[in-house]
Amino acid sequence: MEAAAIERDALAALLRAEGLAPARLRRVARVDCDVWRITPADGGAEFGLRIYPERKADPAPMESEIAWLNALVDDGQHVPRPVADAEGRFLRSWQPHPDRAPRHAVLLTWLPGRMRDRAMNPASLRRVGRFTGRLHETSARLVRDGAIATSRLAFDSDLGAWAAGTAPGMGRLPARLRAQAARVAAGLTAELGAFARDDASWGFVHGDLHLWNLLFVRARAGAIDFSDCGFGHLALDFASTLHWLRFPYAGNHDPGARYPAMRDALLEGYAAERPLPSGIERQVDAYLAARLVVTLEWMLDDWSGFDERAWGPGFLVACERELRAWPWARDRERSGAPE
Repeated sequence: MEAAAIERDALAALLRAEGLAPARLRRVARVDCDVWRITPADGGAEFGLRIYPERKADPAPMESEIAWLNALVDDGQHVPRPVADAEGRFLRSWQPHPDRAPRHAVLLTWLPGRMRDRAMNPASLRRVGRFTGRLHETSARLVRDGAIATSRLAFDSDLGAWAAGTAPGMGRLPARLRAQAARVAAGLTAELGAFARDDASWGFVHGDLHLWNLLFVRARAGAIDFSDCGFGHLALDFASTLHWLRFPYAGNHDPGARYPAMRDALLEGYAAERPLPSGIERQVDAYLAARLVVTLEWMLDDWSGFDERAWGPGFLVACERELRAWPWARDRERSGAPE
């Protein structure tokens, strides 16, 4: 039997053991975690099963993610609800193959909604800002109450290795891009390290709140994939949302001159829920540059080649251009004037 069929059978057995007979199993994501969409045979509500990679063996970050999601649902936010087993446990152990180590898994309610690309506008970003403010308000409460059981960082890229030119696989990059990535990483190492880590600027964040993790139901904004959550600057969640709007090089819609208004709407929405950190624009700019480097890191670590996705080669060219221009002039960017 092929490995894929063995994995699917093992997954179906795990679900049947909990009384959830699946009529259909579809793998909908395979980046860091594997995510399966489960349609029950009884026609009831759908579920999602997130299976963490073997390297994520420490349960504490997952337990913190689960605690945050449960609290957010209780607070009325549009996020998936973790589903406990018959013994009240949220984390499962799943063995994909007899010869491979077990992996942690969590069952979640399937979150309805649509992603927005061309339809994203300042009003949508204002709603995302308010939603992000509520995320941070809930996580701050959990931190104060001691309900977050991990010290994991949401941003853990080794910028020092990038600055030194020793990041794994970095030699595969085109020479000019490699040089610009090293230069920017060196600058970011100092800049990010200088940002405040007080309660106003630092907390437990989503870590990857990009366009494809945001779901809308009419005017309501919500989010999925909290698997990268951890401690970090609050600005990281703003930068994650703005990343592919500021750098529309993944085949997504280019907002063009509307970008400054969209960025400002995101921050305004957040400010309606809780105070913005001091110096937020500079912090967002820095994390936008950092996310460019992290995207390169992802391509080097997980892609079989830079052409694995159609937008890969074009992104490399655009990334070199953007990194060469960093630090960007915020006043020019705000005006919408071309660079």
